[in-house]
Amino acid sequence: MNTAILQDILEAERKIDSTIEQARKKAERMVRDAETFSRESTEKRKAQLEASHKEKVDATKKQLEERGKKKIEETKKAVANIEKSSQKNQEKAVERVYKEFLDGILEHD
Repeated sequence: MNTAILQDILEAERKIDSTIEQARKKAERMVRDAETFSRESTEKRKAQLEASHKEKVDATKKQLEERGKKKIEETKKAVANIEKSSQKNQEKAVERVYKEFLDGILEHD
């Protein structure tokens, strides 16, 4: 009977050891899973932030390009207006000089 009791005690200890080992493995698995999830979540969030940042940079770049094009067009219009005004002033000046020249010739005759 003592042998049976000792065998029961040994069997109970083996079951306890087995349960402890299973619990240890489960805890290790849970830690690995948590680390993996954390790493994947971090990588996913990083990718989202990078994509968002890229969108903002692209939008700002496009806005600046459009603003630059608009300024160039405005400058071209201003230059065209200045050239037109300058041309008119040159024509007036030529007409005035020509008129004074003719008036000078007619006065001497």
